This record gives sequence, C-alpha cells and structure tokens, in this order.
Amino acid sequence: MKKSLQRKKRIKAFKEFFSSDLGFEYWGGTITSVDTDKDGDADVSIDIGGITLNNVTKKIKLSDDLFDKVAEMEVGDKVVISGSFHKHDEVLTSGWYLDTMNPTEKGGMTVPLFAVLYNDIIKVKTETVEQGASKCSAETDSLQRLTCYDNLPENLKSEQCSSISDSLKRLSCFDNQKS
Repeated sequence: MKKSLQRKKRIKAFKEFFSSDLGFEYWGGTITSVDTDKDGDADVSIDIGGITLNNVTKKIKLSDDLFDKVAEMEVGDKVVISGSFHKHDEVLTSGWYLDTMNPTEKGGMTVPLFAVLYNDIIKVKTETVEQGASKCSAETDSLQRLTCYDNLPENLKSEQCSSISDSLKRLSCFDNQKS
C-alpha cells in the first residue's frame, strides 16, 4: 500500500512539474548502456541519479545526426541530455502519468525506467585536477603554461594560486603545487 501511496504522490508531482509539456533540458546523467538494433538504430540508457531514462520506443535513427554523437560514447560517460518523456497510454495499466517500462509497481517505484525521446546528448569532458594540471605543467613556455593554468575549469583550479594577481608568482604557485 505504501508503494501505491508514493506512486500517487509522485504522479501529482509529475503533473505539477510537467504542467506545460513533458520536455526536459540540460539534465546531467551517466550512460549505462548503448546498443543498436537490427537496423543499426541506437538505444541509449542514461541514469540520472537512481532513475533510468531509455529511448527504446523512439530509437535514434542511424541517419540522424545525434546517432553520430552517440556512436562516440560509451558506458560510464557523463552526459548532458535534452528531450521529452512520453505520457503513459493507460492501455494495460492506469495511474502512471509518465510512460514507465517497469512491468511491476515495485520496480516502477524502486528502480524506475522511463521511456523518453532524446533531442540531444552531449558528452561532458571530465578530467581530474591532476590530469588538467599535468597537461599544463608539460608546457615548456612559461607564458603558455600560465595561460593553460588560468584557463582550467574553475573546479580544477587551485583557489590559493588563482587569487594571486602577479603572473610570475601565480605561475610559481601552480608549478610548486604540482611538484
């Protein structure tokens, strides 16, 4: 009974959140599977934090530009996605609002798998502080090395070094921090 009550609350929340349309933009996730069918069309599953989205009902056609992007991706890649959910057709079951591909209520509530249409999937370039810094430290020209350090994404920069206004001292700070 508790699952059914939670489903009822979730449906209400979905209806409020998706009041104007079923679209989503710039959601982050991780690819959990990438496959093709007999025609070569792509089926992509993406985890968005305990909820899985899948386009099995609206595959990415081999002739679609999005297919070319997805073909370069693999399981574990971090992605940013845009697309839309499907409204549940209420044919075999009722009271779901969004189309779920789980065969049971328990599955639909504990490990939900929703049918979607992807409009875009963008692979997020991820690198660690060490990877970013090692690229920079490999630069032999000090101006290029400093420019590299300064252009690292904010999450890869050292706040301690980035706040130094004198460029030579900032470069020295970056160089000493990596050694």
